[in-house]
Amino acid sequence: MRKLLITIILLVTFPALVHAGFFGDSVDLADLAQLPQKGLEDLKDSEFEVFLAQVRLAGAKDDQKKANGELKSVKKILSSQKSDLKATEAEYKAVKEIQDEERFSRAESPLQKSQEAYTTAELNVAWKAQEVKARKASVEKAKLELDVAEIQRDLARVAQLVSEKIPAAQKYSAENLEKNLKKKQKDLTKAKRDEEREIWEAKKSKEDYEHKIKE
Repeated sequence: MRKLLITIILLVTFPALVHAGFFGDSVDLADLAQLPQKGLEDLKDSEFEVFLAQVRLAGAKDDQKKANGELKSVKKILSSQKSDLKATEAEYKAVKEIQDEERFSRAESPLQKSQEAYTTAELNVAWKAQEVKARKASVEKAKLELDVAEIQRDLARVAQLVSEKIPAAQKYSAENLEKNLKKKQKDLTKAKRDEEREIWEAKKSKEDYEHKIKE
């Protein structure tokens, strides 16, 4: 009697919990175990889409890691070029002050080369920094693609439970899943635009760098 009273209180006080399911919207594998073999096989497409999204996310994260490493390397080169430039400028200034025309003439060429090398290194860093932004945007997109695939998978699971008249289907809210799916799809659309913009910026930065080294 006491348990029945507690249940009634929960139903009256927290109706949303009953609708959404005490176990949340993610489908428990133990509930899926009640499906016949054919019912499980019907879920293979949505399950595989999640696997593919996981693989793409892992790949995007690896690309981002590589881009971070490349940026770190070119920043070291830029730092070295900056030191060389300072040394060359100091030499040029010293020669200029003692008014040694011959040494002054010889110092002009190294200074110009050092300035060119530093400018090129700056453009390389700018490109690699933008590449990191593009890779980060790709990771964010891949995360949302995985979110979408997982929600679609859970919707398919719930639909299968309902189709097979499995009592556990009552624990889940397809309505909540649909609402979440729409939100994630909207976020994904924005993430795709962001990725396209960052990739375009990275391409432009790369072209600026390549144009410089061809001069």
